[in-house]
Amino acid sequence: MPAEYMEVAQKTLFAKDRNPNVVVQAPPPPPPPPPMPQLPTYSGQMALGEPVIFLTLGGVEQKGYRAGDEIGPFTLVSFNRDRVTFEWDGKTVEREVSELKPKEIAPGPAVQNSVPTAGVPAPGAATGAGGGGSTITSLASASAANAGSNSDNKGPSLGNDMGGGYRGCAAGDSSPAGTVLSGYRKVVSQGLMGASCHWEQIK
Repeated sequence: MPAEYMEVAQKTLFAKDRNPNVVVQAPPPPPPPPPMPQLPTYSGQMALGEPVIFLTLGGVEQKGYRAGDEIGPFTLVSFNRDRVTFEWDGKTVEREVSELKPKEIAPGPAVQNSVPTAGVPAPGAATGAGGGGSTITSLASASAANAGSNSDNKGPSLGNDMGGGYRGCAAGDSSPAGTVLSGYRKVVSQGLMGASCHWEQIK
């Protein structure tokens, strides 16, 4: 009987189209997108001439960047006093400035010392007052902290290296604009936020 040959017709290796049970294999799922790397940390901005933002990525030395510059796998699209926009893997990544600031590590519990500490100033006590305001939003406080021990010295002194041939002004520095020190020239200007002070490398 012809029906007895049905199994032979369906299982022949040379005629797959005779099998009425067509097996459709689903395509494999796409691989998951790669995780976004850690964003750069924010240190400050400077609005003298073309705006510059100071960023650090992966422990590399802090450097000034302008819109369009690349920093690691990211491209700096734009920035202002409140937000920073990056491009990564064809995607736009926006973050608040406060989100990019380095996270402060909480101090551990105080350790009692049996040795008398008379005459030793308490931790966190003020060491000096900063001089001359700056448009560097975060680096100004760091510069004042480093220069606090030299607050009695009113002569010219270079502050922290801000990258790109710029240095901040040390606390207590009362030297006039145009002062030249160690290959840098002091620049003092007036802006909307008050007086700003920095040192530019002489090229």
